[in-house]
Amino acid sequence: MNSQNNINLLFQDKIINVIKSHDVINNPYLIWFCDGKQNLKQMQDFIIQYSILSKQFLVALTNKLASSENISASRATKEILANELGVIYKSGSIEGGIFRFNAGHYEWLYQTAKDLGLEFDQIGLKKLATSYTQKFCDTMIQLYGSDDAMVSAGSGFAFEFWAGMVEDYWGNMISGFEKYNKINDKKISYGFFTSHYQLELQHTKHIKDELNQIYEQPNFELKSFIDGGIKMLNALKIFWDGLFINKEKFN
Repeated sequence: MNSQNNINLLFQDKIINVIKSHDVINNPYLIWFCDGKQNLKQMQDFIIQYSILSKQFLVALTNKLASSENISASRATKEILANELGVIYKSGSIEGGIFRFNAGHYEWLYQTAKDLGLEFDQIGLKKLATSYTQKFCDTMIQLYGSDDAMVSAGSGFAFEFWAGMVEDYWGNMISGFEKYNKINDKKISYGFFTSHYQLELQHTKHIKDELNQIYEQPNFELKSFIDGGIKMLNALKIFWDGLFINKEKFN
């Protein structure tokens, strides 16, 4: 193995260790949610705040797209954005994919909301955000659209890598829905969460390839990349801490 490969592996390990050692990984809200002992109001609150995150993620991606400095970064963002909106991947890409309204990720989340007694105008709107959710969304949009391409890349990678820790993240939420349904004899759909679990399983297989591509960019700068990642993880912690605090209002 040559020295360049050694440096690349050290870079990969450093980035991944920074993410895995962040406080957001040990998430008290998701640990609590996993038990399925929420009441209806707590479930509704979760979906309302999460739906705001989901909608504002589209804004953040659009901001990232508008700030792209090369065609590769632009297309990579389009892949995520178009799939979120409902373009179905074909051979791992939106190229040649088919658009369907009911393939939009937000519509999957809306189905869960309906099962919990919420209407379309009762979810996803910024006016419904807690101060914690608002802070997260504002930070995410700012970081994704940063004029510093490395800050933008670092924040996006940290978000995607964290979401790719499927058992800690999606697994806990899926378990929470399964147990909630069993305890309460309900049939609340949670296809949004199971679908993302499967998507992220595929994504994690390519995580080191993505890091290689980032590392090989001529404008790569480690400090800015890590700085963007840490700021994103800090914002994520604010979002989940907010949910943990807010659940007490509905006991």
